[in-house]
Amino acid sequence: MKTKILILISLCAFVIQYSFGQIPVLNSLPGSTSVIYLDFDGHSDNSGNWDNWGFSNPIVTASAVLTTAQYTEIHNRVSEDYRPFNINITTSLATYNAAAVANRQRIVITPTSQFYTNQNGSAGGVAFINTFGGGEIAGYVFTNFLSGPKSYAEACSHEAGHTLGLNHHSKFDAVCNKTTEYNSGLAGPSTQTGWAPIMGNSYSRNVTTWYKGASNGSTCTAATQDDLSIITTTNGFSYRTDDVGNTNATATTLSFFGGQFNATRILSTNSDVDVFKITIPVAGTYSFLASPYSINTATYDAANVDLDMTINFINSSGSTVNIHSSPLDRLDASYSAFFNSGDYYIKITNQGLTNYVDVGGTGTTDYGSIGQYSVNVTQVFTPGAITSTTTALCSPADPTPIAFTIGATSGSSYQWYFQNGIVAPPAGTATTVGWTLITGATGSTYDSPLLTIDRTFSCRVTNGATSQWANGAKVFTVRPAVSYGSLAAGNQSFVFPTGNPAIINFAASGSPSGGSGTFTYQWYSFPGIAEVVPSGTAIPAFWTAIAGATGSSYDPPTVGENTAYAVRVTPGACGVTTWASGVRQITVLPLSSFNAGTLASGNQTICFLGDPANITFSTAAAGASTFQWYYQNGIVPAPLYATNPPEGWTLISGATAANYDHPGALTTSRTFACRVSNPGFQTKWATGVRQVTVLPPASPGSLIANQIGCTGYNPAPITMATNPVGSGAYNWRWYYWENTTQVCPTGSVVPAGAITSTTDTRFFGTSTTGVGINFDPTSSGASGRTWALLITPSANGSIPGCGVAQFASPCHKTLVTVCREDVSNEDVLKEIEIKSALDQNIPNPFDRETRITCFIPEEIQAASIQVYGLDGRMVAERAITDKGNQEVVLAKGNLSPGIYVYSLVLDGQKKAFKRMIVSK
Repeated sequence: MKTKILILISLCAFVIQYSFGQIPVLNSLPGSTSVIYLDFDGHSDNSGNWDNWGFSNPIVTASAVLTTAQYTEIHNRVSEDYRPFNINITTSLATYNAAAVANRQRIVITPTSQFYTNQNGSAGGVAFINTFGGGEIAGYVFTNFLSGPKSYAEACSHEAGHTLGLNHHSKFDAVCNKTTEYNSGLAGPSTQTGWAPIMGNSYSRNVTTWYKGASNGSTCTAATQDDLSIITTTNGFSYRTDDVGNTNATATTLSFFGGQFNATRILSTNSDVDVFKITIPVAGTYSFLASPYSINTATYDAANVDLDMTINFINSSGSTVNIHSSPLDRLDASYSAFFNSGDYYIKITNQGLTNYVDVGGTGTTDYGSIGQYSVNVTQVFTPGAITSTTTALCSPADPTPIAFTIGATSGSSYQWYFQNGIVAPPAGTATTVGWTLITGATGSTYDSPLLTIDRTFSCRVTNGATSQWANGAKVFTVRPAVSYGSLAAGNQSFVFPTGNPAIINFAASGSPSGGSGTFTYQWYSFPGIAEVVPSGTAIPAFWTAIAGATGSSYDPPTVGENTAYAVRVTPGACGVTTWASGVRQITVLPLSSFNAGTLASGNQTICFLGDPANITFSTAAAGASTFQWYYQNGIVPAPLYATNPPEGWTLISGATAANYDHPGALTTSRTFACRVSNPGFQTKWATGVRQVTVLPPASPGSLIANQIGCTGYNPAPITMATNPVGSGAYNWRWYYWENTTQVCPTGSVVPAGAITSTTDTRFFGTSTTGVGINFDPTSSGASGRTWALLITPSANGSIPGCGVAQFASPCHKTLVTVCREDVSNEDVLKEIEIKSALDQNIPNPFDRETRITCFIPEEIQAASIQVYGLDGRMVAERAITDKGNQEVVLAKGNLSPGIYVYSLVLDGQKKAFKRMIVSK
């Protein structure tokens, strides 16, 4: 178990109104096995971790009501702080839940701070130290005490830092005395380069970094904290892998596209060196820029790295030239000049933070200057290029967006044009005569609306001084729209027993057309006169493909019952398989009709493994009829079609009588129906169905977990963890015993000593649904009580009572513990109490040993630390012989896992009490 200490950061309260936005799903490093989850949509923490500090359980916190842009900004800022490490900053609960418990941490962003601040004062956030991977122990950021997305993000990174094992970085004066708990860093040569430690107070600084220097010890030399070492060696993850070469010989080669070169990489350590090799294709003026990641490129807001750039090349004289850029008042590095074609090497490193040592830093001055950056090389102007290709589409055509294959110079503006038909690409500065300007088409890509004719597109690019056509043009040719044809009219009727239908053809003017390629066909049949004429692409129920019927016409065989025919058409290109219009209906008229009868009404609800009632006909079928019974699992309506085969219905073997009696032991709800046949006539479904609803297996349910409180406490209501099921209704009665050693009863026998009431309606009642059964005790009893609930099934109208009386399992115990011991002679010892102090043990919980600090006044003769179990029995004692500030080391020894109370005892009087937790 990891060490836990409550830590907070404070800031004055501001009230800011935002409209609610959608929380986007964002991930800074998808695929990483380590995750920090930024939880914006509220959280209910019933883990009990906060109970040890006197907070309520569960802790329910509200959503952070922000805009989508603000959710994104917060995620981006926090992601940059953790960018050098192999960890994913996510807003996705699914991503968090998918990570192993040992590799994740939740940070809750919420305006609900009262559970902590009502007792501890205003705070921007609170978290335990060393909880990363320790289970569902959330850290919290309180938006009601902060001033907007930057402060929310700084608090998120800060509180997450605590969970990774970091204490605060404090500020000290010239003689090493602590002056401020939170180190606020220093302003740099410009607002852009002002910086502060993330584990200090970073709200007002542009650059916030990890830091190596004095933590929050009593003096500046009491403790030095190396943030990066702690983060990358104690939490199961380290730095990201360096993916860029460090020297010219190992440089990463990247190519120009559209007159520019771009790369985005990460300086993951303060010793990281990234070297890129580029080849300038043609001589010209080029601009080199290395810029840190930010959310505002004008101010580099949220940047973490101060960049140093060196351009290395061999000039025409054969000499090596190094051009260096590292301005002190800016985070970026840039250079612009005329360059010949050839190979160039760009080395990117980080430079030191101004005045780092002045505020107590013990690392190198570039210790925390790490993070994501982009390097860009841009030719002054090129109009770019569009690949001159022709794409054939189907009418109405939806062309894919047209994009540049070679990008125009950065900062250029665009105007797209078209001509109908297939025309040659325009070139250079040629006029726009013959070309039609597309209003509003001014982006670097163009997505044409639907086309019905051939069309050619090109783009004119302007850089402010020059306007040129982009190289090439895009041509779309449009094929004719597809018609799927329509069947010729010709429905036919025959008299039973047989009929030979005519060949079915497409109408003279209704053959399939359009698109390109060859049409293919598949004919279908329907058993009856089709109530639904098929259309579109879906295949309605009961339509069946006819094997081998794949021609443009179909000659049906001789039929003896009503049948419908239709065809699906597949074009060679353009479109998908679709029904041709129309159907051919073949009607076989019976010599006469017959009555298939009506099933008797009597839908039932029965117990699990019950025996349904016999199903009979209320109106008998015509004489000489035969019967076949069917079923479907579930409660379903009567069959849709009178004469169609029983699709979805299961034949009951041997069930061929005029009634059907199920053999019993039914375990699932079921619907029964019957098909009736009469010689020489149609086979038909009898009217109606019998629906049998089967209740789930009877269960008395279970009670919520035990509760514990101080002597004399009022227990919370006892409710059902799972409700009783499987019966029409449930009679219930509560019992209790004046002890907590009573064995939980099972079955229906009430053990001796049980207490109940025949007049207090809290103790008994009936529920028709099993919901809402509870008991609200007014007392836990002198030494605790055992509570049990007896559930007796009963009928509810036509719904039977199922099962036997049983006690809900498990029972519920209201446990009692001694929470404090009164201290006598308080007036006499008041002065000593003021002087004495007992601090919370650290770590807490602990699994090996813990340290307890306290203060012993000079006038005390005897002092000790005593440890008690919740049963009041002392289990350990450590004597203290010295006065003043003292530290006692307590080993776990033979202490079993659980909660204990320890006391500072002065001259035989217990002066103060604290709780400690021994973990497994």
